[in-house]
Amino acid sequence: MKELPQGRKSRIEVLSDGSGVRKTYNENGSAAEKYRREVGFYTHYAGSNLIPGLIGCAQDKHITAERIEGRRLADLLPLTCEEMTSLAEDYIRKLAELFAVSTGVDCRTRETYYNGLGAEDNRALLLERLDRLIELYDGNPIIADLRGSVSRIQRDQGLLIKLDWNAENVFLLDRRIHRFIAFEQAFIGSKAILAGVLLHNPIWPAARIFRGLKDGGFIKSGVRDFRKYICYGFSAVLVDSIRRRGAFWESERLESAIERHVTARYSEIAKGM
Repeated sequence: MKELPQGRKSRIEVLSDGSGVRKTYNENGSAAEKYRREVGFYTHYAGSNLIPGLIGCAQDKHITAERIEGRRLADLLPLTCEEMTSLAEDYIRKLAELFAVSTGVDCRTRETYYNGLGAEDNRALLLERLDRLIELYDGNPIIADLRGSVSRIQRDQGLLIKLDWNAENVFLLDRRIHRFIAFEQAFIGSKAILAGVLLHNPIWPAARIFRGLKDGGFIKSGVRDFRKYICYGFSAVLVDSIRRRGAFWESERLESAIERHVTARYSEIAKGM
């Protein structure tokens, strides 16, 4: 099998006959949990042509998915402002199409793949982990602000979503969104939490993505009340990174990341609306 560019959480190889790609989970986080979350996402959204088809899997070890045409968005960056704006429109349409396949999450999916944790359970778990970080960071005001923001998020209908939407995990064909990959960080959240996760990614024009997601029904709140969802997205990434790597972020890195992924993104949305 031929190796492809590798992710931080798995090893990727092309099958010898070229028919598919095998993804084997490493020990950067629980391999068994990553396997279950990814298989759960593939199963739940099996009706969508925006994710690869799942060919096979070996319990807690690896999955085999169809090979994808096109190129990763990361390989095409940087794009011009006009190109990114046009691509953002397609990105919003394709996200709406993917998540329209199955809106609710049934008990079997939740119990089989996601440790029985629904959206409110995951928010409560994130708050617990932020509480521990506040202690470990000796009351750092950044962590305290994140915790306060996440605590203000209201209960909403559950939706199976994921954390990692970076440019490595988006495939383009003919300059249009073709496939999304990498679902080992899937969890049950909500449409608004998904919007917060998507909007803390700085490659996309924040105001345009916000308007598109709001028009598509993912965001019900106004701009002023939306910052807490960006904070949720950032907090989830922060906690996941620390848990997988067993290493805390230095204060300088934390401050820089908050500025880039929360403060600047929210400011761009506010100015563009």
